[in-house]
Amino acid sequence: MQHLTNNTIVPTLPDHRPQGIHNFFLPYQLRFINGPSRKRIVEKSRQVGISLTAAYDLVRKTSPAGSSSDTWVSSRDGFQAQLFGQDCANWARLLHKAAGPLGHVLIDP
Repeated sequence: MQHLTNNTIVPTLPDHRPQGIHNFFLPYQLRFINGPSRKRIVEKSRQVGISLTAAYDLVRKTSPAGSSSDTWVSSRDGFQAQLFGQDCANWARLLHKAAGPLGHVLIDP
């Protein structure tokens, strides 16, 4: 494939980037998203994308108009919980869902 720039032919590669949000996720992440369970306990390694996947799933399931769903998320500490909230806000923005800070409750025994 080629295109013309300033009267010069420049070779370009075709765009093979995935189209659609589900092409962003790896197969095990898609299984998590498409799973039927309402409650999930996940044993995971670090940096495998489950938190980002769970944030996407949460936004997708709780953002439809008229949804009255509350969501509980457990995290190892307040900082990780804050990062998860930021992931949710980012997905809401990317998915063009209305989102705003409604508050949070920290339960620390």
